[in-house]
Amino acid sequence: MDVHTKEILILLQSGTQSLQQAEVQRRTCRSMSAGSSSVQGGHRSDASNRTSAKQAVMIENHRTFTIAIPESLSWTVYHPRVSEEQELLLHWNPHQSIKDAVESIGIPHTEIQRYFCSSEQVPESYIVLPGDELSIEPVDALPYSSSRVFIADTHLGKLATYLRLLGFPTLYQRDWSPGELLGCAHHSGAVVLTRSRELLKRRQLEQGMLIRSTQVDDQLVEVFIRFALQDHLQLLSLCPHCNAGLIGVEKDDIIDQLEPNTRQWYQRFFRCSQCGQIYWYGSHYEQLTTMIGTITDRISNL
Repeated sequence: MDVHTKEILILLQSGTQSLQQAEVQRRTCRSMSAGSSSVQGGHRSDASNRTSAKQAVMIENHRTFTIAIPESLSWTVYHPRVSEEQELLLHWNPHQSIKDAVESIGIPHTEIQRYFCSSEQVPESYIVLPGDELSIEPVDALPYSSSRVFIADTHLGKLATYLRLLGFPTLYQRDWSPGELLGCAHHSGAVVLTRSRELLKRRQLEQGMLIRSTQVDDQLVEVFIRFALQDHLQLLSLCPHCNAGLIGVEKDDIIDQLEPNTRQWYQRFFRCSQCGQIYWYGSHYEQLTTMIGTITDRISNL
């Protein structure tokens, strides 16, 4: 195998490398070619070299494609494949859809609003062609819907609790398998909240959100922004333990269930319609209102 043949093979294997890296390898091959030619006592003509270079460029253009990554989604891409220009050069695979191409670099389809090829909108089923210049538009803030229900994966129990406390129905079970969670999401129409890219890549999943932070207050900010929740709070309307509705209850009807200090200082109470847990406007309510103020300030300053 001569060096020029090796040069073309390098180009075929450089789908995940940048154009600059491929150029360095091409120059190295050419340098090696010059040295080996003197040893072998001959060299190719200039015309032959120009033809070989042209063929290499053609191979490069027909074996790769690019995806432009919006800055807001760069954190979702598997490191370190995003360049400073936010454009990724990928090896072309036959029969690969634009959805599959984008998900192969770490971005679930639930985070994409629209797909584009050469600035023209295409469906997620569009089959990528060699040389394509692809781009994506991230999901923007969605309008608030009073019928929206969330479903949190097994690692987001605290987020589920706080969303319930703030009045947003959230399904959650600590022992759910991925299949059970997806099945529940499908039947209920709930929006899946998770930190798992792989879960959100499931084709049957229609609505979901990839949570970035590991801290619950930051997670709440993310969810509030995506689903425009900040103006629709209903504190102490849902049970944080089972997600059922809370109903007002007379103090005299539950007084035997209250601690002495609670009986003395609090007058308004609520009971879960399903599990029977009792709630009142205590210190936890004050903590919630403080958290809401912090979240609102953070969102307004973005």
